[in-house]
Amino acid sequence: MRKTLIHLPIEPFEDRYSGDWLEWYKRESVHSSFDEKFFLSDYKYDHIENGAFLDAIGTCIYKMDQMFGLAQWIDTHLHENIDWKNTIFFFHDLWNIEVLHLLYIRDALKLPFKIVGMLHAGTYDPHDFLSKCKMGFWGNHAEVGMWNSVDAIFVATNFHKQLLCTNRPIISSRVHVTGFPIYPRHKITDMFDKQDSIIFPHRLNEEKNPKSFDILKMCLQDTDPDIACVKTFDVCKSKDEYYQELMKHKLAVSFADQETWGIAMQECVFAGCLPLVPDRLSYSEMYLEEFKYDPGTDVQAVCSYMIRNYHKFLPSWQEQYNKLKKAGETAIANQKVIMDQL
Repeated sequence: MRKTLIHLPIEPFEDRYSGDWLEWYKRESVHSSFDEKFFLSDYKYDHIENGAFLDAIGTCIYKMDQMFGLAQWIDTHLHENIDWKNTIFFFHDLWNIEVLHLLYIRDALKLPFKIVGMLHAGTYDPHDFLSKCKMGFWGNHAEVGMWNSVDAIFVATNFHKQLLCTNRPIISSRVHVTGFPIYPRHKITDMFDKQDSIIFPHRLNEEKNPKSFDILKMCLQDTDPDIACVKTFDVCKSKDEYYQELMKHKLAVSFADQETWGIAMQECVFAGCLPLVPDRLSYSEMYLEEFKYDPGTDVQAVCSYMIRNYHKFLPSWQEQYNKLKKAGETAIANQKVIMDQL
């Protein structure tokens, strides 16, 4: 009998990878060995008023409505011949209080279904938005309770697994490094028709250090005034504009203090930008040595050198492109192998 895989996606924003994820997981479900279903919410909000990645109020309404629909579905099928032992509920973001509701239903009704999910961040990361909002006081207990009670946790990198298991007493055997899904969006037609410019692709939140980019821009105005510095959030109003902007530049740079996956820099590589990232966080295991810098590095000088010698870095860029592409394209398959073994 085929296992049933029930997806609980994040709200699919057009300007977030959550919209891409819904498309990619649905696409990969067509030829799946699982019987896959997707539970979304009818509630929609189109901008983030309060929060960094998702809106604090909007995401709660979305998740509660999503769980309401899921609970009704379970209630409707409760007395049918459902093979609960081979049913898996898959949260696309496991930092979700609704996990507690599903655990309550599972244990109260003694239904032997499995619960799994992807973990992006949480209060165990001191640089995360949740920690900055002082949620660790209660988040610590909530995280440990939820995640030691689910059957599998998927993270993108070894760095993230170590960060989680070091800062929270999580059962490490339940945490699996699978990578996260990502696919190149555009085919690059001309690598040599690019501007002598540097792009900053991140949100303008504190943990991404946009002020360091401002300092870089100010310094380059004195030493290399023909090298432009651009923030995507200053010039892009849509996801398509974002990708088109990335393809214009020779170099993308990050100063992030918090990165458990690093999708923005991956998108830059897929757009033909040379990446320059700090040798820390998930970046350390994801990027080739020539694209990482150490503390104390003169980033300004490195940026100038990479811009001036862009063509010399293209073989390494191609290797980096292939590495990230392979990791992103195999992530869903990696997750399903683990879920099939539960």
